Amino acid sequence: MSLFRFSGHSCETQLIGAIDDWAKALDKSCHTDIAIFDFSKAFDSVPYRRLLYKLNAYGIRSVNLKWISSFLSNRHQRVVINGAQSSWLPVISGVPQGTVLGPLLFLLYITDITKDISSDIRLFADDCILYRVIRTQSDCITLQADIDRLYSWATTWQMQFNSSKCHILTISHQRNPTLVSYYLGPDQLSSVDSYHYLGITISSDLCWDKHVSAVSSKATRYLNFIRRNIYGCPSRC
Repeated sequence: MSLFRFSGHSCETQLIGAIDDWAKALDKSCHTDIAIFDFSKAFDSVPYRRLLYKLNAYGIRSVNLKWISSFLSNRHQRVVINGAQSSWLPVISGVPQGTVLGPLLFLLYITDITKDISSDIRLFADDCILYRVIRTQSDCITLQADIDRLYSWATTWQMQFNSSKCHILTISHQRNPTLVSYYLGPDQLSSVDSYHYLGITISSDLCWDKHVSAVSSKATRYLNFIRRNIYGCPSRC
């Protein structure tokens, strides 16, 4: 298994590593099937007791574990809209967002998702992709088995994947590559020809036309907004 969890590295490092793997497969006239996973309300779904159980297993115990338990427990929340307030309700799951400790606790909770996975897997915050170079039918079977393991992990640890936002992207130079049906539990994963991953539009042919077009369109919208709002302003503005 090739496991990529770059502690202290940026999303640029993550992208370079993944794209390099896919490009090398293309150079060898192979194609790569990528399973893209989307956690449903990832940071809000982490169950407290299971998180504390894992932290204890990782060696975080005694005073430190009690401190984290206190940090997570007895939280309440309400909604305020135009001065109108809802009643307070207890927060029974999730790690606090907007805190330094929250993302770390989430990563500690999902870090064992890679256990027994034989395909390449990359985690970055709540983004997860699983991929394998496809040479024979057995590679497809292995990839499906790894998807099944991720689904089983999510079921065991009360995390859910949003199946409507989970997809299969095939990186290939073939005009009509053979598309294999993969399943996440009972749901078939839809095939896409491009996907927006860590700020970059990845296309099935690993070309960058769609990404460049998307960036250009966004820049044009900003430019037109500026033009409309500074029309008639003095030149020094």
